[in-house]
Amino acid sequence: MISNAEIRTILERHFSRRSEAESGASDEEWDRVQEYFSCQFPESFRLFMTIVTEYYFEGGLLSVASDGEIEGEDTLITTVELEREMGNWPIDAVPFYDVGNGDYYCLNGNEGPNSRVYYVYHEDRRVEIVKASFDDWIRGMPDY
Repeated sequence: MISNAEIRTILERHFSRRSEAESGASDEEWDRVQEYFSCQFPESFRLFMTIVTEYYFEGGLLSVASDGEIEGEDTLITTVELEREMGNWPIDAVPFYDVGNGDYYCLNGNEGPNSRVYYVYHEDRRVEIVKASFDDWIRGMPDY
């Protein structure tokens, strides 16, 4: 698993540090989100989502917390609910990053802690594997 130090090194290479971290998701919020998606997230996902609140992360990172960990961001749950209403959302896709054009980077709830990272296209809901693990996705920043 990717380490805390490695995540920080990657984030510091690409993003400015906040003077004060945004509030992160509580254990109860993590439990609620995992229950909603009926899955266990990769540990590196939880670690990354906690650490990233200390940085000005550019882009559409979705929040785990219901009040938004990162100011102004949508949540994993509200995003998937909206996308399901629009139709044809891949059943196991758990979006965590909104590319900005309607496409998303997602985890797969059925794959649990070993989930690969997928790209879901908004035009036709086509799904493509882009990284073998969330650790690899982090290491590939800022290619997103």
